[in-house]
Amino acid sequence: NRAMLNVSVIKEKEGTTGTPVSAKVEAYMKNIYGQRRGLHLREVQERDAVYYIGTFLVRNRETLNFHLDVKPEGEANYSPAAFSEEFFIE
Repeated sequence: NRAMLNVSVIKEKEGTTGTPVSAKVEAYMKNIYGQRRGLHLREVQERDAVYYIGTFLVRNRETLNFHLDVKPEGEANYSPAAFSEEFFIE
């Protein structure tokens, strides 16, 4: 079974919900055993939107820990982000 990760990078802009920006996005995931899998994200641009999409295989009740390093266009440094997700398959 496949799952999808969708990442958007938004630059804060006063008085708005923000502005989408291009970025360098590096991602990987680890399972509960610490096994690391790389995650290739491709950039998609549509009108006023920019996002990064990657697909990966999952098993029922599998928990994956996601790790992202994001460097928005025009910025000098990467910003890390991490989250965990448990997947349920019918």
